[in-house]
Amino acid sequence: FGAKEHLCAAAAIALGGDVRVGFENNLHDMHGNLAESNATLIAQAADVARSMGRATISAEQFRLQF
Repeated sequence: FGAKEHLCAAAAIALGGDVRVGFENNLHDMHGNLAESNATLIAQAADVARSMGRATISAEQFRLQF
């Protein structure tokens, strides 16, 4: 995904999908700056989801579903 990860995640969220983001796919925040941590990327995706009225869950909550 690289620098476009945030846009891809936002599109997937808008279409009703689930997303997973992190340094394995991208090192930059939505502004193109080097992200400080995975938490930065996760927070951005969670903010987008909440702005669209979508719920978010933790990795642990996700694991418990299966």
